[in-house]
This record gives sequence, structure tokens and C-alpha cells, in this order.
Amino acid sequence: AVVSTQSTGDDAWVFFPPTVVGETTTKTLTIGNCRTIKGDNKGTKTTGDFMFEPLKADYGPLMKAFVVNPPKGTVEPGSAVKIMFQFTPPKETTAELIQFSTLLSLKGDMIEYYRVRFVVQIPNL
Repeated sequence: AVVSTQSTGDDAWVFFPPTVVGETTTKTLTIGNCRTIKGDNKGTKTTGDFMFEPLKADYGPLMKAFVVNPPKGTVEPGSAVKIMFQFTPPKETTAELIQFSTLLSLKGDMIEYYRVRFVVQIPNL
């Protein structure tokens, strides 16, 4: 499985456009499965599963402000799935720049983990 976004090592970065408190912004990420279906793949997992961990409680109000759709699923060989991230800065926001992250697990023949880091600028605070 492949994550297409800006990535450095085991991190992937998603930059939301500047967003004011109370408005919703959306970004997408594509997860693809570059395997092909061949007759000689017996015993080899050809589908790829993905799962985003929910935000941890220490993120406070950001837990409800951030939505991943779908948060988990399967990617068939040769196809891709678009993941939509929605973020609505909560009214409690006091920072001009918000950064948070979640863990993405990709499972195929082996398990890979990526820390997906999100950044959003909050203007006019």
C-alpha cells in the first residue's frame, strides 16, 4: 500500500488551508494498493487494509473537531481509496497554528505504520 502526500520517513503531512474558528476545511489523502492479481499469489495477501487511530483524549476539543471518512477499510489490488479529513476549529481555539497527529496502519503482506501529522493555521485570533 502507498500513501500519497508529503512524507518524510515514516511521517506524512497534511496541510489544511487557513481556516477561521467555526468553519470547516477538508483535505483528502489517497491510499493505493499497487499489487496486481496474479494466479501465482497463493498464500499471499493481495488486499490492503488501512486504519486511522482516533485522536487521543489529550487532544481535548480537537477530538470532536476532526473527522476521518472512512477511518478504516480495504483497498483492492490495483485500486485506491480517497480518505477525507474534515477539521472545524473549535470555539475554544486560542492558537494561531494547530498541529495534531494520528497513526495510520497499513496491513498487507506486512504491517506498516505512518504518523500522519496535520497542520492548520487559524487567522484573525
